[in-house]
Order: sequence, then C-alpha cells, then structure tokens
Amino acid sequence: MAATAAAVAAVATAVTAATVAAVTAGASAAVTEGLESGGLECGVGREDGVAMWGRMGFYLGDHIRITPEILQIAQAFKVKIIEAPLNPRSIIWGPPPVGWIKSNSDGSLSDDRGGYRALLRDCSAQFIIGSAGCIALPSINLLELQGLVAGLQLGLQRGEKKIWFETDSTTVMAWVKGRGNLPWTALRLTRTLVQGLSQLEEWRITHIFREGNSPTNILASRRQSRGEDFILPHQVWPKLKETLEANKAGTTFTRN
Repeated sequence: MAATAAAVAAVATAVTAATVAAVTAGASAAVTEGLESGGLECGVGREDGVAMWGRMGFYLGDHIRITPEILQIAQAFKVKIIEAPLNPRSIIWGPPPVGWIKSNSDGSLSDDRGGYRALLRDCSAQFIIGSAGCIALPSINLLELQGLVAGLQLGLQRGEKKIWFETDSTTVMAWVKGRGNLPWTALRLTRTLVQGLSQLEEWRITHIFREGNSPTNILASRRQSRGEDFILPHQVWPKLKETLEANKAGTTFTRN
C-alpha cells in the first residue's frame, strides 16, 4: 500500500474510535460506515484544513488532505468516505478530542442591549459550565469576541490547558487568526484574549454554523440586565438540556 507508516498508524488509531469525520478546504467528508459501531457521530464545518476525530478522542492534524493514499487506507479498513459540498446544509456538532474541552460561544445585539454566551463541554460531550452576560459594546462582532473571551476565562479558571474554540462568527475567527482588519474598538478584548491564550498549552479555533451552536442561543434566556450569570450542571433547565442532549447524540441540524 502506497502510504506512509505514520498515516497507516493514524488510521489504525481511528479504528479504535467510535467514528471519525474529516473536512477539507474544498469538501467535507464524513465516515459513515465500516467501523463496528457504524454511524455518523460527530462532524463540523471547517474553512481550512481537515480535522479527524472520534468520540473516544482520535484527532488527526489540521491540514491533512484526503489524498489517494488516505483513500487506500480507508478502503483497507473498510471505512467509506462520502464527499459533500464545503457548505453543507446538514450541520452536526462534535466533541473535542480526549484531554481537550470545547468552548462554544455567541453574541447578540438588540437595540442598545448586547449579550454574550459561552459554554464548555468535554470529550464525552458532557456540559461543564456556561455563562451569559450583558455588556455595553457597540457591535455584534465585539459581542461575539466577548463570548470567546468568556469561554477562555471559564476554561482558565478551571485550570484547562487545551481548549477548542468554536464560533459562528467568521469575522471573529479571522481576527483571532490574524486575518482581516482588526478595528481599534477590538484592541482591548483582543489583548485580553491573547494574554489568556498564552496560558494554554494548545488551542484551536474553528467555525460552526449557527444551527449547530444552538445551546448558546438557549443561554440567552438567562442573560441579565447587566453583569454575568453562571450556569452549573445541576442548574441546567429542560430546554437547554434538550439541546445539549441533541448535540451529544449527534443530531443533524439543517441550515435555514
């Protein structure tokens, strides 16, 4: 088989996971059959590179393309890869690898009232903690950035060292990656974010469509007139629990 030993070992590792998913710069791919347990369990839209992971913690790189060699390995392990458009209408939230937590965040602006939300989940998709706050910021992008900072601060307070940030704002993701024009109004928050990120061993940020980020929208109902409210696992209310369980079960959401 024309493949490197590292690639073979990587896919062999994938076989120990429940499922894997991959998304390339030009196409998305989901492993949907061939493993003993079968079925799609997790996936996420990506704009750059490829991510492969499973519910048991397998993760393979950020910039791996689906090459003929990878296809050969997948065939050897009877794993079927299905190609789809880059921006699929079906969205599935996926948990982070073992040893990581995932922070999903969001921001909203209504009249003169701005809100932000963030929640943390572990590699088994268990809810850890969430926050919802109200703050006077002049734009939706700054509120999205504040949500990202809130998730980071929640993680740092817990002593987390590896955080995967997921946002439905492509603008904020570009700012964090050093792309696009960063407005002066975002400098203070960006400084706070950079200082916090420097305390982590590893971090990454990816985009998720709003439909896959629904638990953060539910958190908006707990937003206060000012300040920040924290939500612990025993404080999860029925509607939030429903959306968290849907994410955990790998429920597919359709883009509007």
